Amino acid sequence: MSEVTRLQRGYQPRAEVTNEQKEAKIREVAEMYEKHFLREMVKSMRATVGDGGLIQKNQAEKIFSEQLDEQYVENWGKKGGVGLADLIQDQLMQRFGEQMGLRFPTAKPQGPVALDAASKARLQDGARAREARVGFQTTSNAAEKQVNFKMNDPEKLTREVAPPWSGRLTEMTTGANGEQVLGVDHGNGFRSLLKFQGELVTNLRPGPVEAGQALGAWDSGRGDMNWTLEFRPDSITE
Repeated sequence: MSEVTRLQRGYQPRAEVTNEQKEAKIREVAEMYEKHFLREMVKSMRATVGDGGLIQKNQAEKIFSEQLDEQYVENWGKKGGVGLADLIQDQLMQRFGEQMGLRFPTAKPQGPVALDAASKARLQDGARAREARVGFQTTSNAAEKQVNFKMNDPEKLTREVAPPWSGRLTEMTTGANGEQVLGVDHGNGFRSLLKFQGELVTNLRPGPVEAGQALGAWDSGRGDMNWTLEFRPDSITE
């Protein structure tokens, strides 16, 4: 067997790195920097306090103390640290995320209700047609990593409900008061939670869904619609 043949047989093509793996690596780097910061902070605290007492620490005691501090820093980092990892991750994502193909869903949302002018319902007001607009109230929760959109329709129309971006329908529940709850995972840790009064399309099942695909109908006369966009880093898998 020639050397070339041997090399060809032993060659294994490198697996393509997914966006989830890239983002996980950015998070790993951010946590590494945070632990370095915590480690230096603990060292500074030790230096300002001093050993104390009449007997100086021997080398074994110093090594034990350093290992104890290192274990403390590791556990502190695992429990969330001081939030520095989140700040570092945000900066890394802003600087390098787009180069690596990682970004917040930037495609124009196709839901949860029709938002473009062409698809807005038009009502006849005498001889003049007018657009029926939907009102939005937006709030954000940085601690929970989510943005909430509360929508109301002054015209009390029935409107089609659709996922803002493509993804996977993972949650379908109907509350005691008739409220429909739909959960759609968009990938990279992003998830939409839709809550509304109305009906679901016939034979709707969990699985892949496309942006703008009809999932149900919101009866705005029975209440507002709530759309929560969440970022859940714990849902990112390698």
